[in-house]
Amino acid sequence: MATPFDLAWALLKGTPTQRKLDLGERPRRLHQKIRLGDKYGSGGLHQQREKRKELDRADRLKQELNQHIPRVYRNPRHDAQGRNEYTTKVNNKEVGSVKTQADMSHSPLRPSLATMIGVGEIEPHAQRRGLYGGTLSSIINDTGNLYSTDRNENSQPFHEQFNPPGATKNVHEYNSITRPTTHQYGYQKNTKETPPEWGDLEYSTGALPVYDNPLPTPPPQPPMWPGQSNEATTQLNLSPGQQPFNGMPPSFGTPPPEPVALDNAWWDNKTAPR
Repeated sequence: MATPFDLAWALLKGTPTQRKLDLGERPRRLHQKIRLGDKYGSGGLHQQREKRKELDRADRLKQELNQHIPRVYRNPRHDAQGRNEYTTKVNNKEVGSVKTQADMSHSPLRPSLATMIGVGEIEPHAQRRGLYGGTLSSIINDTGNLYSTDRNENSQPFHEQFNPPGATKNVHEYNSITRPTTHQYGYQKNTKETPPEWGDLEYSTGALPVYDNPLPTPPPQPPMWPGQSNEATTQLNLSPGQQPFNGMPPSFGTPPPEPVALDNAWWDNKTAPR
């Protein structure tokens, strides 16, 4: 009977092909476990790298918050639903956004055309820094009110503790179609006057400054064909590089020649074939 030492010695002295057959897929599985982690999600070089990247982004954001004031940019959509998107940026880098829309249900619990929260999110590396609360306070200052009727397990604890200093909070219970009993959180902007001796100073509401997101400037339009000015191209609202259809392949880029009138006298002098 061979001892364990003999088996190990035979494996060590064997050919590479034989060692591969004896070991089977064990090295490959071990490599995958080290690289990706086991089936329970623990360990794994890939997960460790992603976690390290997330921590690096959080460290960079912390430094940027010490140097730059976060801003909220309003992106109106100008549609019938009154939808808007408020984007939060730090040093011109987007870290979150909140989408809102006007209430069309005429509920007695809310004023007419109240501002409703649609979807709101903050990037993982930017969480727990007051950016989400600052964004909601900015929306309250901008619209005058804000209401939340549908939340998940992350936003529910937030609204339970959220008390903006520049607004009055109201909580109502009501029955919905998807849930038997839920709560509506409403926030109304306070109109608190500052003393005259304060000058330009105002009460701090925790809101971030709100700016209109400027629309991108379209690039200059190239001429449609040689000799034409860019002004004529712009009046046609053509995209860059687009050419109007003129009966010829777009690669030519020149207007077609004027049609030539046929000489009917030649047909008059001919006799039709019999």
